[in-house]
Amino acid sequence: MPTPSAPRPLSITAVGLYMLFGACLMPINISTHAPAFLFGGDFRDWPAVLFFLAIGTLDAGIGIGLLRFAPWSRMAAIYFFVFRILNTAITFLLPGSRARFENGVAAVEASLGRASAPHPPLWFGAVLELAVMGLVLWLLLASKAPFARAEKLDSPS
Repeated sequence: MPTPSAPRPLSITAVGLYMLFGACLMPINISTHAPAFLFGGDFRDWPAVLFFLAIGTLDAGIGIGLLRFAPWSRMAAIYFFVFRILNTAITFLLPGSRARFENGVAAVEASLGRASAPHPPLWFGAVLELAVMGLVLWLLLASKAPFARAEKLDSPS
């Protein structure tokens, strides 16, 4: 943990809370039987459940680590967000994968009775998510000092 005199960056707290919020969304994905997408491939049923459980566990574990300024959590979060950015970009850039994603969203909306509800185009959500993840990645890359201080405090003297 940072020393009481060292300022606690609000950006890292926000990223940790963002990750915890993401972990809380995984049970919703599971309960709506949403398909999971991994580098252009889509998974349904039990493979999707396992994917969402793994992503939710990583979100929660890394998010808690960031909130506690665990020295390992910053690098884990950087790698995790690089993975998420690549996965989202590939899902939307590969035409077949994007079509499967759009069909999966339509199926989930139909199962919830919202098939005809107006919403922004799906590409808008992807661009917004990529922008948020890019911002998070930038914040993580720019915040090395608080984690270095926390690592010094944790190391034996």
